[in-house]
Amino acid sequence: MALGHLGVVSLLGGDLLPAIEFLRAALSLVAEAGDEYAGRDDHLANLGVAHVALGASARAAELFEQAAASAQLLGLSAWSRASHAGRQGAALATAGEHEGACTALLEAVELLGGSARDEAA
Repeated sequence: MALGHLGVVSLLGGDLLPAIEFLRAALSLVAEAGDEYAGRDDHLANLGVAHVALGASARAAELFEQAAASAQLLGLSAWSRASHAGRQGAALATAGEHEGACTALLEAVELLGGSARDEAA
């Protein structure tokens, strides 16, 4: 988990390449430990943010998609999954993949709508 935190600190400080290295190492440790949660979806999403900052929007969209899938597998809240899907949509739009962007953003809206309905009930 500490490597993931170092990755976020590097990301926030604008040190993108060290951030990517820390986050990749954190993902490797999660996989080796067999601990499917351990922040995997967050590590993937933070890697996506770093790739957006580097101008690699298509790769970022893939990472956000993986983060959303991980969040779903883990049974995380609709809000978590919607956040990842929304980021994926934004990255796809930046990459010029407008149809995919619309699909991802609609998924995020649907997840948020379902989440709001569930909380109101």
